[in-house]
Amino acid sequence: MTIACSRAQGQAIAGGDDIFPNCANPPVLVADESDASKPDQWLIHAYFEHSPSAGEIGALGSLGSGEPRVEQLGEADWVTMSQAGLQPIRAER
Repeated sequence: MTIACSRAQGQAIAGGDDIFPNCANPPVLVADESDASKPDQWLIHAYFEHSPSAGEIGALGSLGSGEPRVEQLGEADWVTMSQAGLQPIRAER
């Protein structure tokens, strides 16, 4: 799920371990500035291992502004994909 937020709202999730208190397997939360020319317009992303419940969608909605956007990520080797563009590191003795 993704929801628009302010910079302050995005930075506030860092200490928000109790955002999903009744969730046995809480989502991973990440906030980022999606456009450097708009430094106060951030996004909060929540990555769930399951389809989020209405309560979880509501909890995320309370963290930002507007309606959360829910989308399903397809099966992929995310580790390989995340490292695909990295160049090898050369190190001397």
